[in-house]
Amino acid sequence: MKTAMSKIFLSGVLLASLIGCAEVIKEREGAELQIVPITNSYHLTIKAKKDQQAWLQLQDYIEQHWDVLSVEEITIDWFSRRGKTLAMKLADKLQKEGISADMIHINQAKSERSDHFDLSLHTTKYKVVANVCDYPKVGEFGAYPEGCYAESARWQSMVHPEKMLLTSEKDK
Repeated sequence: MKTAMSKIFLSGVLLASLIGCAEVIKEREGAELQIVPITNSYHLTIKAKKDQQAWLQLQDYIEQHWDVLSVEEITIDWFSRRGKTLAMKLADKLQKEGISADMIHINQAKSERSDHFDLSLHTTKYKVVANVCDYPKVGEFGAYPEGCYAESARWQSMVHPEKMLLTSEKDK
């Protein structure tokens, strides 16, 4: 009887010690992110008999912003006949430089800017702004979000982070 009682007591102590050692770990949360659109615009007015000068200005802009233009969708709006000619010439040049025709959109624009500009070029790049990760401390395992650094770096390394969002979220 004494051995049976001691076995039960020993089992109870062992069970209580195992339950007391379990650590409470906070549930993992995803990273908090903001995807911010950055729009680059270039408006060009073609002066009389200065078509070549306007073309050179446009080429200079393309060279300076090639890192954005080569990976983002490009919208070219033209407001006049000379603007249309320059827009078609620009689209051909961009395609020869390796940009897909699907990435170039040419539109005839009708707005109050038509009195001022002949051609307008737009690109929108999306930048990820991630929250600042807290430093983990010894003895506080699970108190801070795990994978914060890895998750933030993954989002910031994406070329087109806006494609990871649902369509309805992008439109907001």
